[in-house]
Amino acid sequence: MKILKNILCVLFALLFINAGLDKLLHYMPIPPMDMDMQKVFQAFSTIKWCYPWSL
Repeated sequence: MKILKNILCVLFALLFINAGLDKLLHYMPIPPMDMDMQKVFQAFSTIKWCYPWSL
């Protein structure tokens, strides 16, 4: 059980390190959004309580 716990901790640590480095270095490209997803995000942006910083 201790070995499994250590493996999970190392995997999560690598996951967070990868996400942090991508935020700094931008080495994983973001795929373009299709029209359906653009409509969803536009609908969310019209609801002010979802994004209070967009007021």
